[in-house]
Amino acid sequence: MTAYGTEAVSYKNKQVIRKGGDIGTFHSTMWLLPKERLGIFITASADVKGIGEFITSFIDTHYPASKADKGQKAYVKTPAEELTQLTGTYRYIRYSETTYGKVINFFRPYVQLKVAAEDGGLLVELMGEHRQFRQITPLVFEERNRETVGNQNRLTFVADKRNNVLYLQMPEEATYFKKVEGYEDITIHKWLAIFFTAAFLILSILLFVQRKRGESSLLRRIALWNCLVHLVFIPVFVVIAMKVMAGASTALLYIPLTLPLLAVPLTALLITLAIKDWSNKGWRGGVRFVPVATCFVSFLFPLFLRYWNLLGY
Repeated sequence: MTAYGTEAVSYKNKQVIRKGGDIGTFHSTMWLLPKERLGIFITASADVKGIGEFITSFIDTHYPASKADKGQKAYVKTPAEELTQLTGTYRYIRYSETTYGKVINFFRPYVQLKVAAEDGGLLVELMGEHRQFRQITPLVFEERNRETVGNQNRLTFVADKRNNVLYLQMPEEATYFKKVEGYEDITIHKWLAIFFTAAFLILSILLFVQRKRGESSLLRRIALWNCLVHLVFIPVFVVIAMKVMAGASTALLYIPLTLPLLAVPLTALLITLAIKDWSNKGWRGGVRFVPVATCFVSFLFPLFLRYWNLLGY
């Protein structure tokens, strides 16, 4: 678990409260072992490797594990039906829920859990790597064919009072992943992003072709400008967001985040003109399909941006 920025984990069955941080070439790590009344703090102003290995080596030398801790845990024969509630998609939780930082989830690895049918265990897929786990205690699984080092090869789940699984802690991870349900599935949102990008591109081309044919009306002109504003926003935001993640000033994000705000009044005007055109019986077969389709896509896209905290500053 995490609290006040620290991380509560276990190392060789020893309770550990730890915190690490990196800014450029400055690195620091703190480990607190309450029961052993031990505290370790290391800081370095250069790129130094092996800080974590030094701490674990120090603990192994001066606070060795007992014989009971070194014992091999027996696996629990768990039916596949009971493991089904644990399977699904899990999301890294260390990100903002209320700022544009939420969009980082597009680039975070997701954990895919599947039941290993051959032995009733769990098969964990993370960034292309597959790892197999067997249950040793309720909601705690141990990786097979790997030497036991504390909880470094364990998979721990957290459930509520109704036994609904909410979180999991991955091996070598100090923080938790949240189980994703329904609309939170990142795969759905990635497909939505592709859909909106393709829709605005195709509609822009169709509106431009209609304009070249002389079919130019205020409704079509507003629809074209609406599509172009959104089309500019998508690549500009991606490019600037990547620069910000690489260390550039977050103030640069004000540039792309202004574009959806400019599109809101255009969308309102577009919908108003489409309704007026409909009420005046200006609808002629498929002639008005493109502007009306633009209304539909332009109305839904801000809702998508709002979910990711990208509508406004």
